Amino acid sequence: MLGGSERRGVDVSRSQEASCAETRQILVTDNIMATDTISHQILASLNHLSDVNDYKKERPYEIWLDQLPKGLEQTNVRFELHDNIPITDARSVGFDQFDIELHGFQFLQQTFPTQCHIDGSDSANASDEQRAHILEYIDIMSDFLCQTYGGVKAVAYDWRVRRSRDSPVNKSPLIYTLPDEADARKITIDVAHQVHADGSPNGIKKSLSYLLTPDEQSEVISGKYRLRVVNLWRPLVPVVEVQPLAMCDRRSVVDADWEQVEKIQTNWIEESMYLRHNRQHKWYWLSNQTIDEVTSFVVWDSEKADSLSASVPHCSFQVAPPGPSFKQRESIEIRYLLWTPL
Repeated sequence: MLGGSERRGVDVSRSQEASCAETRQILVTDNIMATDTISHQILASLNHLSDVNDYKKERPYEIWLDQLPKGLEQTNVRFELHDNIPITDARSVGFDQFDIELHGFQFLQQTFPTQCHIDGSDSANASDEQRAHILEYIDIMSDFLCQTYGGVKAVAYDWRVRRSRDSPVNKSPLIYTLPDEADARKITIDVAHQVHADGSPNGIKKSLSYLLTPDEQSEVISGKYRLRVVNLWRPLVPVVEVQPLAMCDRRSVVDADWEQVEKIQTNWIEESMYLRHNRQHKWYWLSNQTIDEVTSFVVWDSEKADSLSASVPHCSFQVAPPGPSFKQRESIEIRYLLWTPL
């Protein structure tokens, strides 16, 4: 969420040069469970936006406040599970066959920076020492992002630490309230089962008005740089055993599939997006994703500034655990502003 955002990152241009299928038998249940071992593809249920409400009459909204106005629901957004959605194992296609310019997402190899002393999701920002570790990790990943995509500057403005829970999929949005929105970074939150984007074009552009300095805004307007919002997501467990991340090829999505939603907070109205189901969508996941494997994906792109479908739909989904003793999924995600020269 952007209302309590702060900047953190590196400017490479000032410090250094930028170096910068075959399907087995599947079990699908109301808990979006899917079982699969070695096949190229699984069938699962994904939690999409429902058309039960007429959003042309009333715009989708969520109220992220402790006290609601009298007579007003906390949200008018509803979701529904769509079953038997094919999700292709990215490893069967090839780890390096996905391109952020085409698919909107990419899988990257990077040895986890143990020097940051981030030990699972318990290493959120609850203490000053933990916060220092998170900030060190953010700086390392800023360098990594610039080196990977030829960027000259990468600035983090938001991040989240998550841990999955043994709870059924909620057909309402994941809404939590906090005294201060920035405190969202100090807690571990649940994974998101709803198919969503991390922001809408209008919402991102509104946020850039205060995230960017006047000089940075001028650089983007002049066309000197391409500016993207990129999310870097990685596990904080050795291997993801349950509730991995599903990614949708953005080329299979059209703007009409998206619905923009207002998230009303104490001092900010964030704009995000939820996705309707469409059989044309192409879904992928990285089986047994390790702590040394990073998923990068686009939230917004100045070259497609008004396009809803420039953003990559994603969500968590549940696969059958490998056995009775398994670790819940833990992960960290960081949203960056990435400058690349044109």
